Amino acid sequence: LKYNNIKDLIEDDDYLNIYADFETGFKQEISENLKRKRKYNDLNKEEITEKFREILNLNNIVSIEKHMPYLLCGIDDNKNIYNQILDIDEPNKGIVKFLNNIKHDKIRLIFHNAEYDYRFIINVLKGIQICMHNNRFITLKGFFGKKQIIIKDSYTLIPDKLKNFHELFGFEDKKDLMPYKLYTYENIKKINVNIDDALCYFNDENDK
Repeated sequence: LKYNNIKDLIEDDDYLNIYADFETGFKQEISENLKRKRKYNDLNKEEITEKFREILNLNNIVSIEKHMPYLLCGIDDNKNIYNQILDIDEPNKGIVKFLNNIKHDKIRLIFHNAEYDYRFIINVLKGIQICMHNNRFITLKGFFGKKQIIIKDSYTLIPDKLKNFHELFGFEDKKDLMPYKLYTYENIKKINVNIDDALCYFNDENDK
């Protein structure tokens, strides 16, 4: 199946369409259960009742990856580019700047798999309404100041991977290769990473 233009699949109205994406890194964090276990391990066994064990669920110990955005980028139908580097520790400031730089009162942000991306922007919006279907995110409406914001998930319109878009739409550009495990909190703070360090994160020799 091929499409002529992704714009053909979006509503024809007075909203400015911006095809956007968050680039994210991750930070390994100890789960709350593990923190609690370390805390209560110092107590005598007699002090930890069965009720405490039930509440703390000490056997459920996981190390979690906290995803943190460091870049918000987008392009509109007129090929205007919007790029905003985010402070990985305080991304909301950069997200506010990104939205302020868009000189339009009605903005439709289109993310591929918006169910992931919208969580990073939701904290700077007001009057939020979210539409879900079968527990899947469809669209969000809200306000940023006086600007009306819609977040749309292009995956609901084109249920395919971004890396296949060049075939679907018949263009030559391909999705960048992103070794996601490279984008740790520590590496993003470095800004520049040695190329040899980056290559070791690729499993496929052809990608190198």
